[in-house]
Amino acid sequence: MPVLPPRPTPQLLQAALVEAFGLHQHGRLAEAAARYEAILAVAPKLFDALHLRGVVGLQQGDLALAAKLIGQAVKVDPRNPVAQGNLGTAQARLGRFAEAVGSFDRAIALAPSQPDAHANRANALAELGRPTAALDGYDRALALRPDHAEAQAGRAGALRALGRITEALAAAEAALALRPDLAEAHNARGTALTDLGRAAEALVAFDRTIALNPGLTKAHTNRAGLLCAMRCFTEALASAGQAVALAPNDAGAELARGMALFGLCLLYTSDAA
Repeated sequence: MPVLPPRPTPQLLQAALVEAFGLHQHGRLAEAAARYEAILAVAPKLFDALHLRGVVGLQQGDLALAAKLIGQAVKVDPRNPVAQGNLGTAQARLGRFAEAVGSFDRAIALAPSQPDAHANRANALAELGRPTAALDGYDRALALRPDHAEAQAGRAGALRALGRITEALAAAEAALALRPDLAEAHNARGTALTDLGRAAEALVAFDRTIALNPGLTKAHTNRAGLLCAMRCFTEALASAGQAVALAPNDAGAELARGMALFGLCLLYTSDAA
């Protein structure tokens, strides 16, 4: 990699950015990151280098670095809607949902017709326990892009949180009609089926979710809760254990494990009696 001089010309910086972005586009993330960092070493406030190095961080799972660098980028250019949206994504993945809503609000104010920004904002609102506002956001995303499967799956979750279970099931199935491989939609379908008392179908839905995305903690948690309700406590404990292994600080996973252990204790007590 050529070393940039301490005071590179604008043309040399642009050429270095083009090279870095080419590597980035081809999935050579480590090499692209190194190029962006070399640029930032001599031009620390260059918007594109800050933003794109942050995007690489997002792609590599370095969320703290992503939020830091994209945050610096939006200070340089606060009117870039893509950067505001990417900052919101990093914040949401860090669990900083209130900050994420603010970033998505700014992205939407700058580019109101971007369906992903509306859907991502709705996801953050759902995490904050605001299903009515989340539902409005999902509806806005779908008005802009009716085939937005992720928004339809999120809509299912918001409807369920509002107690509109039959509509939630319909929304989950609409999402699956658009994208049969969308794990979140199978999970949403499973939760709605659970609420409707259709346990066998729900279990199939959760199994399908986990097959598509084994790292989706809430699918393991939901499966454990359903198995507890079915009094299959040994299987429930295994599912809850997988959830806890994925997210050791997740309260829902710990609750599911506690329910399974309590159920097993009751069974052993009744057998002993």
